[in-house]
Amino acid sequence: MCIGTPRRGRQQFQRPFCLDDLGSLQRLAGPEQGDCCARPEWIYREIGSNVSSHFDNRSRDYNSADWVNDIELLMRIREAVSPLRGGILLDVGGGTGAVASYLSATVPGLRVVNLDSSLGMCSISAAKNLRSVVANAESLPVHGNSVDVVILRQVLHYVTSVPAVLAECRRVLRAGGLLIIGQFVPVDVWENILIGGVLRRWQPWRKRTCTVGSIESALRANGFSPHPKATLTVDHSFGAWLSRHHVSAPMRFAANGFVAMMMRLHLPPLRFYRAGSDLRFKTEFILVIANLANPHSTGASDQVER
Repeated sequence: MCIGTPRRGRQQFQRPFCLDDLGSLQRLAGPEQGDCCARPEWIYREIGSNVSSHFDNRSRDYNSADWVNDIELLMRIREAVSPLRGGILLDVGGGTGAVASYLSATVPGLRVVNLDSSLGMCSISAAKNLRSVVANAESLPVHGNSVDVVILRQVLHYVTSVPAVLAECRRVLRAGGLLIIGQFVPVDVWENILIGGVLRRWQPWRKRTCTVGSIESALRANGFSPHPKATLTVDHSFGAWLSRHHVSAPMRFAANGFVAMMMRLHLPPLRFYRAGSDLRFKTEFILVIANLANPHSTGASDQVER
């Protein structure tokens, strides 16, 4: 049986689903009754997708990914939101609640909501006593002009429409609110080929490869004014990455051999290295913080949807 299956998630999911104590959240009503807490499986069927199913299956080992609890990444986000004590923060695509848990513990008075399309992820988040909602980034169950911060960390490459997601962020943010985007990006054309090709072999539901330019262009085209980005280097275990994505043993052997050959021949990308018996690689993670350029603007542009 797959870990983190919908059935197991429904059994574990508890009261935080409804969030009645936060008036900005709309009530998520099922088709037969008006109590979202009673029927979270209706929401799961409504938004179920290859992406949410994938992360249901990964929910139990999701925190083993090197970047999820990277303390430098979490501290950078805390620095950006710490002045907003007493505000409401919505972490869209927040997974098992790594960001929500950290910010709840380190920013006094900040009310944090963890939102994810995966019921398995939200079940784990809710078990940490975090306010957790199962919903889609393109249709946030939140009233307009009601949230102080929205975070999108490793989200944009999975969504169907980037403009639709940014339009929802613009809708729910209060005037002066912040949008924080965190995303792994390729540093050159070779990494772009690697991410767009090799990774898509094991993540066929990925919709796009995000670059710094595409993110900043999308923000400007959809009513946001981005600040200068912050760039961090994150270190990963290649073997652990392959295992988390359930790559078969023969394919893991082939992938390790291919990378080792490229290293011997000094072919790009050169960001792989050996640490003892472990093959590791480095990637660039950017944080872009943006304000609403015009809180009353409505225009989202499809020109950035690629």
